[in-house]
Amino acid sequence: MAQATAEINQDVLVGLVARDQIRTVLFQYARGIDRRDDALVRSCYHGDAREEHGTFSGQASEFVDFVMPRLRRFGVTSHCLCNMWIEVNGEVAAAETYFIAFHLLPLADDASPSDLLLAGRYIDRFEKRDGNWKIAHRQLVYDYMRLADPSEAWDGPLGFARMKRPEAAPHDYVYRRWQEVTAAQEGTLPR
Repeated sequence: MAQATAEINQDVLVGLVARDQIRTVLFQYARGIDRRDDALVRSCYHGDAREEHGTFSGQASEFVDFVMPRLRRFGVTSHCLCNMWIEVNGEVAAAETYFIAFHLLPLADDASPSDLLLAGRYIDRFEKRDGNWKIAHRQLVYDYMRLADPSEAWDGPLGFARMKRPEAAPHDYVYRRWQEVTAAQEGTLPR
């Protein structure tokens, strides 16, 4: 009886680890998109992965080339991941991940920015190859879209202009923080 319990526990453990690794890839994708970090976004996909994303349909590597110049025009983006359903079957998994994405975008060179709010789901096929879970196919489903005037100007009465603003990789504050942690681990940073 102890042998059967150990096997069940091992299967449960393998599933938990797989789902955690898949969630990590999903979070890396969202962070890579918001930091405009091409390499991080590319690392979320297998080399032959497919992407069906709005008007884009093709290889995931081509999607990164397509989307990054567009994202760099936006003042800010913030992709928040919500409910996640992940079903693992051996070295293949299906995932449905709800997202809410905020974008601050100019409509034209002389126009004031607008808020674009998107909500939807990433419907993914993950595959584990060479020990790594990555996206093999992604279908994006849009559930909601709203375009509106921004709720607050950065130089408005709330003082947003004085607050730390996000930047693209590698200049965003998070990259400096990681350098500090790496230096501390190597013993080159005073504690």
